[in-house]
Amino acid sequence: MLSVIQGIVVAAERNAAAPALITGARSISYGELLNMIARVSNHLLDRGLPSRAKLFINIGDPDLRLIVTIAALHAGLIPFALIDIGDLKDEVDHDAIVGAAVLQLPELAPDLVIDQSVLAGRVSDGKLRDLPDRPDGDILFVGSTTGTTGRAKLIAETWGSLRHKTVLRDLVPGVGDRAPPKFSGVSCDDRILVTFGDVTYAGVSSALQVLSAGATSVRAARDSLECLKLINIFGVTAVGTTPGTLADLMDRMDEHRIRCQSVRRITLVGSLFDAVLVERIERHFEATIAVVYGASEVGRISSDTVTSSSFRFGYVGELFPEAKLITAGTRDDPAPVVVVRNSDTYVPYYAKGQVVPSDQAFYTLPDLGYAEGTRLYLVGRDDEVYNISGNKIAFSAIDQDLRSQPGVTDVALVGGAQVGDPSGLIVAVVGESRLDLATLLARVCAIVKAPGAAEHIHLFVIDAVPRNAFGKIDRKRVAEAYLRQARQSKSG
Repeated sequence: MLSVIQGIVVAAERNAAAPALITGARSISYGELLNMIARVSNHLLDRGLPSRAKLFINIGDPDLRLIVTIAALHAGLIPFALIDIGDLKDEVDHDAIVGAAVLQLPELAPDLVIDQSVLAGRVSDGKLRDLPDRPDGDILFVGSTTGTTGRAKLIAETWGSLRHKTVLRDLVPGVGDRAPPKFSGVSCDDRILVTFGDVTYAGVSSALQVLSAGATSVRAARDSLECLKLINIFGVTAVGTTPGTLADLMDRMDEHRIRCQSVRRITLVGSLFDAVLVERIERHFEATIAVVYGASEVGRISSDTVTSSSFRFGYVGELFPEAKLITAGTRDDPAPVVVVRNSDTYVPYYAKGQVVPSDQAFYTLPDLGYAEGTRLYLVGRDDEVYNISGNKIAFSAIDQDLRSQPGVTDVALVGGAQVGDPSGLIVAVVGESRLDLATLLARVCAIVKAPGAAEHIHLFVIDAVPRNAFGKIDRKRVAEAYLRQARQSKSG
């Protein structure tokens, strides 16, 4: 039986009234969750869907969408855990579409509907059927991700890759490697909020791990103030989020004089951050701060707890024993991060109905970094380097300098090729007051140290840096914002 189902069964046997899913004012207990999973999976099986049939879950309600996804997993079907097909539409092959009262994508009509008659047990019973496990190489579900590359793609979680995941090691302290859910050290009082999406690959994978450990999955609200209310109303104990999202939460805490005393662990993922953010977290929360680095395809690579007194920019934790790092990078000369592919945890790509595993011995991540013993540091993305006249400067070096200037609160850097200047650099700055752009431009040119660089530095002020669900800079939208300002200046 799939580990997440085992975890739900154990949690329901221990305390059927314990909350499994919390979203807004709604709470679904482990007993209710197990009952609905059984009824939906039995209904899917009774409809005669062939084993390994591929289902697109076209359901607007996030809780029901997750429940149907888990039910489909138990039934031996392959759900597509996608919130938006987008440019991947041609890649998404499916045998059937499962819908509900509210559709996620109204233009896609469902082949079968999960309605109240199914959930209430009028169509199938609530006894969970004991079904055989699948081979490790079989697809569990297909999810969408931008991973570390920033490019949308589909990846296939397999039975084997999920089975070998470390359950909640990064979100809840004291959880051992690959421990069975009932021995994981997570009690039914642990409530975990993860802010990076509810149907992206990472969002679904996180929810499955929370449930397999018998903890409570709290779905983040889109509005940061609502997230703070959820944390305090339900006593959230652990938060997994990105630096940008957490900074926004702390802004709202300051604005509304809110404290979140139940939070005892915060895990940061998705992008680099500095000691200033860590200091701010320590002022706002009485919580352990952890950093995690990895990729959807290869799993987690490093993790550690951090404090403002010991933190050094770019630190992303101690390497996991199972993550073999191959890099010639040093602090003065960082190099792309390369890891040995771990076949147990590797999640392959998915394209046109086929699993596409990597045939390379090593996996190169698009990040520049270096190691000092078992401690891993990043300086920025390999494609986030300004190269002018052969002189390469990591975006992070410019970013950190500008953030130290008076009035600057946020920075985004994007290659100039997006605005037709291959030798250029777009620099967007956010400020609390009127910024001295001439001084900021001079700072950038001093770091670049290349003749004529000022002609290719496109520096402008923006209200807020656009970011994706993982807190990473949306480079296309930054470039579009610069072009809009440039056109307005010319027309004015």
